[in-house]
Amino acid sequence: MGVGFDLELDWKKETVMETKAFWIGIDTGGTFTDAIAIEDGEKIYVTKTPSTPHDLSIGVMKAIELLAESAGMSMESFLSRVQKISHGTTATVNAMVQRKGARTGLITTKGFKDHFIIMRSGRGVGVPDVEKVRYSRAAKPEPLVPYTFTEEVRERIDYAGRVLVPLDEADARRAIQSLLDMGVEAIAIFLLWSFRNPVHEARLRDLVHEMAPSVSVTAGSDLAAEGLVLEREESFWPIRS
Repeated sequence: MGVGFDLELDWKKETVMETKAFWIGIDTGGTFTDAIAIEDGEKIYVTKTPSTPHDLSIGVMKAIELLAESAGMSMESFLSRVQKISHGTTATVNAMVQRKGARTGLITTKGFKDHFIIMRSGRGVGVPDVEKVRYSRAAKPEPLVPYTFTEEVRERIDYAGRVLVPLDEADARRAIQSLLDMGVEAIAIFLLWSFRNPVHEARLRDLVHEMAPSVSVTAGSDLAAEGLVLEREESFWPIRS
């Protein structure tokens, strides 16, 4: 019984050693990439390495490599025991604030080009209540995509995801080519109710890939399939085609 008990303990210790778990947190900044690894909720390893703006993933992988070294493990062994990686970055925020991102064009549903310029009136984080209602004095930020770089396409999907107006592919190609002629390096696609049915955004994305393989393209339904702009009522926005 004693021998068996000892063997059981040894087996459990060995199993714990082999399944040692790590949780990793990584923050990619404009200058440095910081990383932390927590081993079984006890040991903590911290590393810092220069960020690599031309390809941020290089800095991320270097930070993970340094974590593995700190834990005295090979990269392969270390990664095999990682249970979760959380990644955050200020790179996008920096690009937005400094306006140093790629020249971007936007494609939206016909009739809603002005929606992005009008913006929401209910902005007021950190603003006193008395100031929030003074809409005439509100200063709107410059749009991330200039009005002249925004194109509309004929299509319409309703609040339930039903196709009311099929995507006009000839119009879609015209819109894409117009943006390409203006020298855009990236194209964002944001169509009405795409989070209910992304079929038109997906087709537009494919057309961009077909017409300009080197241009980066992001569809809103791929990035965040959430309804943040519209109300539920079917007739809240008029159909324009």
